[in-house]
Amino acid sequence: QPLESNPDTPLALQLKLVAEGALQGQIDAELGLQQSRDWALEVRQLQLDARSKRVDLDGIRADGLQLNLDLSGNVTAHQLQLTLAANSRLDIQRLRGADLDLQQARLTLAGLGVAGAPHVPTLSGPLTLRVQNLQHAQLQAQGWQWQGRMEADSARQKLDGALLADSGLSMALGLNNTADGLALNATLDELFLRAGNPLAQTLASWPPLLTLENGRIQGNASLDLPSGKPLQLRAKLSGKGLAGIYDRSTLSGVDAELHLRLAGERLTLELPSLSAKQLDPGIALGPLQLQASYQTSLQRPLAGSLSHQRAELGILGGSLSLEPATWALDRPSQLLPLKLSGLNLQELFRVYPAEGLAGNGLIDGTLPLRLGGAISIEQGLIQARSPGGQLSFHSPRIRAMGQANPGMKLVTDALEDFHYDLLSSSVDYDQSGT
Repeated sequence: QPLESNPDTPLALQLKLVAEGALQGQIDAELGLQQSRDWALEVRQLQLDARSKRVDLDGIRADGLQLNLDLSGNVTAHQLQLTLAANSRLDIQRLRGADLDLQQARLTLAGLGVAGAPHVPTLSGPLTLRVQNLQHAQLQAQGWQWQGRMEADSARQKLDGALLADSGLSMALGLNNTADGLALNATLDELFLRAGNPLAQTLASWPPLLTLENGRIQGNASLDLPSGKPLQLRAKLSGKGLAGIYDRSTLSGVDAELHLRLAGERLTLELPSLSAKQLDPGIALGPLQLQASYQTSLQRPLAGSLSHQRAELGILGGSLSLEPATWALDRPSQLLPLKLSGLNLQELFRVYPAEGLAGNGLIDGTLPLRLGGAISIEQGLIQARSPGGQLSFHSPRIRAMGQANPGMKLVTDALEDFHYDLLSSSVDYDQSGT
């Protein structure tokens, strides 16, 4: 009823609605209605509390829903201005879909507002989503949080903010949805691995034998879902000064850049550059230089085409390399014609010492490496580079043979200081390991 008889005095109204059933709720409102030709409604306070034990929608099940809204503002025939107060939120005990399971999720709506003409309002303001535990096949189970801003109207919906996992992984995340399609952009905050590796604590597919203890990683990705057109995905990941352990091999000074492109069903991976100062699986190898690319389809991801433009690895003062080539991975085996250049015998004897044996010289050759089930080398050949070198073999047992047999003395004397012009050998490595 009106507070005063003056027609310009707003009509004070109190409203209470109660809903029972699958969706239980209550609305309590205090309103002020301006009784004039240009009407105006003042929403002094509107509280909505709604609850539901279970909601099913398009294959998604939500359990334990609780919605609390505390609303205030003004409404006229030409303007709408409503704002949510601090305790406005949506709580869900559990949300389950085909591949996703969220537990204890809270969407904080405080500060979110609706403004503009009543027929084309704009929803804008801060949003915070906190999930106590998120489970997905590609992720390790843990808590996540997103905090940012929302701008939405009938033509466009936009979200910008930061996504943070309990592991410490964080990224800037933006979403833009229009009639032309959906666009998603993510930029990974730079990771300094000396303080830990949140990627390994976030991704379920992180190689279990790989540990990175130093260096830094950056990345970004964009996903486009144009209306009526195939999905487009682009991603870039780069690492600088990476160091750590893979299986029993140490890695140091690794710089790498990886590009990923997905257009519909077509997947392309590019490695514009990969370099490492040293790899040590038992002997020090390096430097490593690699440039490669891989193309395949999502239906047969491991049956694509691998091309390399550069592949070179330092070994014992020399190098192993491959000429540029393309490999079809759907074949049962692959033959890699490794080229050996400048292997230093002095380094070889230092790394693999043989009792009494020493020498020098450079070794070149070819090592046809076959991959397929097991590793083998077929009809390899190594030979010394001109002008040759020197070998020496000092053995008390061989020297004793020379002293006992004058015919062997010439051999033992020669082996102690043997200068060679020609040194060659075949190399075969059987799948059994011989």
